[in-house]
Amino acid sequence: ALLFQLVRLAYPSFTFGDVLIARTASVVGGWHDLGIFLGLLLFLSLALLSASFVGSRWWKCFLFCIAGISALLLVVVNFRDVWIGISALSAAYGAYLWITSRRDSSPLEGAGVTTRMSPGDMAEVRTPQREFG
Repeated sequence: ALLFQLVRLAYPSFTFGDVLIARTASVVGGWHDLGIFLGLLLFLSLALLSASFVGSRWWKCFLFCIAGISALLLVVVNFRDVWIGISALSAAYGAYLWITSRRDSSPLEGAGVTTRMSPGDMAEVRTPQREFG
């Protein structure tokens, strides 16, 4: 659909056998539908960069190309609600990544501080609570 729309933008008189007569027609529907599709494509291509199957350089390059073309076409389409939707979806995904990273690791782990305690350390921590509790 992306390549189809790029050809359509480059050659607007090319109607693919009179299937797309309207200027704002696209494979996925109208101009607004194309914007929603491109926004979803942009988000998914960037979100999948950290997936396990994207280990090779070819996949990463492919996803970056898809994201770049989608972003370029989104600038052409330029619907405000599509940009708001992309922003909300990205913020929700960022919050999800932040919450899962905080749950999976200690905030001090990246600083080189160990958070494991021996049983003797646990007794020292509990002692003041018994005296003042």
